[in-house]
Amino acid sequence: PKVTIIISPRERFSFTQQNLESIYEHTQIPFELIYVDGGSPAPVQQYLQTQAHARGFKLIRTEQYLAPNQARNLAIPHVKTEFLLFVDNDVLVSPEWLDRLLQ
Repeated sequence: PKVTIIISPRERFSFTQQNLESIYEHTQIPFELIYVDGGSPAPVQQYLQTQAHARGFKLIRTEQYLAPNQARNLAIPHVKTEFLLFVDNDVLVSPEWLDRLLQ
């Protein structure tokens, strides 16, 4: 993969599942994913752990809430690709979104 997508928390966790599913549904090119979970509630934490295991992405968890830049800074040392892209956990993507950004 040429790109790593870093997902970081925003003010809410209610779109976590929709966010992650939209990325996997609408991203056809290979990518690495790092998800930073800053103090999410137990059901969200369990969902992310299950998805990380099933899909093979890196999950970084802290017990306290993180500001977006704090979360991004935790993930950056784990990036091994040429490009990185920050996505908040309340963003829903559309088909070919990453292809267009890389072009």
